[in-house]
Amino acid sequence: LTSSNPNPNPSSSTLPLLFSDRFPLPFLRPPPSPLPLSPMLWLSPPLLSFSPLFDSSSFNPNPNTSNPSPNPDSPLAILQSLVTTALSEPLVNQQQTLLLQILNSNPSFASQSGLTPDLLPDLVDTNPVIAIEILLKLMKTPEITEYFVELVGMDMSLHSMEVVNRLTSLVELPQEFVHLYIAKCIAQ
Repeated sequence: LTSSNPNPNPSSSTLPLLFSDRFPLPFLRPPPSPLPLSPMLWLSPPLLSFSPLFDSSSFNPNPNTSNPSPNPDSPLAILQSLVTTALSEPLVNQQQTLLLQILNSNPSFASQSGLTPDLLPDLVDTNPVIAIEILLKLMKTPEITEYFVELVGMDMSLHSMEVVNRLTSLVELPQEFVHLYIAKCIAQ
């Protein structure tokens, strides 16, 4: 049973064709052409000065405002300035009266005042009356729940209790918020 055929398996010549779909054959590609740049350029790149470009007209820090930078004398700009001041120090009576007048004439400015839920504890501690008025104006907005969550989460103080007490006497608050706040008062 000796055979003169050097290849004992007659189908071995078809093996490369059978496995070509599983093992792709490498493409022969020409090598990439060298770049015209000198290799030394990469070792010491030329000093270029880059300055960031920023389109301030496309940035609006408060999405509820249609004008990102209001006129400095506009009621909204005055309100934002007063709220910023109120976050760090108590307002004098004249400032407080002006802020309340602006809020009462334009209740929609409350959501554009620059007060966010994470800043609410600062406002409650320094100016609880302003915090109450802004929260009253925000009662009909969907963001009010975030402010309630922040009120429940903040440290217990006389001012925070005053804010919640005045809110409960002026408007109908969600029962869940009231129960959470009372439970936190009892726990502390």
